[in-house]
Amino acid sequence: MTLDGRKLRAAQTYSAMHSKILVAARELLQATEFIDLTIPMISQHAKCSVPTIYNHFPDGLQDIYIEVTFFTFYEATNGRGLERGNLKSRDYLHFLLEGFAQIILNNKNASTAIYAYAPQAAAAGKWDSDTLKHLRPSVSEAAEELGLPISSEELFSIMAIICRGAVGSWILGYLTDKELFEHISESFNRSVKIVTT
Repeated sequence: MTLDGRKLRAAQTYSAMHSKILVAARELLQATEFIDLTIPMISQHAKCSVPTIYNHFPDGLQDIYIEVTFFTFYEATNGRGLERGNLKSRDYLHFLLEGFAQIILNNKNASTAIYAYAPQAAAAGKWDSDTLKHLRPSVSEAAEELGLPISSEELFSIMAIICRGAVGSWILGYLTDKELFEHISESFNRSVKIVTT
């Protein structure tokens, strides 16, 4: 099988520009409220044209916010230097959840935008509600290690509800930054407590 060098370069260029737009959008969200963010602002920051952005994100800001979410959440757990070392499954999962909490805290405006746009995206069939899916294997391993009387899927569901509730409450101003961090980083331990008491 022969690879076409032009197609490979085009795919790499497309992927690099896609990431550049997402990074630009996230950086701008750090500095401005999401309701003030515009496609021309992102295009200027990413040093590309407005049509280029629409080529990558046909539905504009809604598509960008959705991808920024998954881009950010993926980075939260996979960008933490996943050297597990001698950590037990439960400790490793706690480490990943701390990273997830910190990335949300560091990206409040992006989190707020996603919270606002998620219902529209879900209605359009463009929302994967399982934002924590990359944590499933770690939850399963920790649950097995603890020998819990519940399936890892049920335990994961409880943990995800705690995290989603904490993020929503934090965005609405009902939780402080410290409380959000605690709820998310302790979500697995709290889920275990719920099923074992």
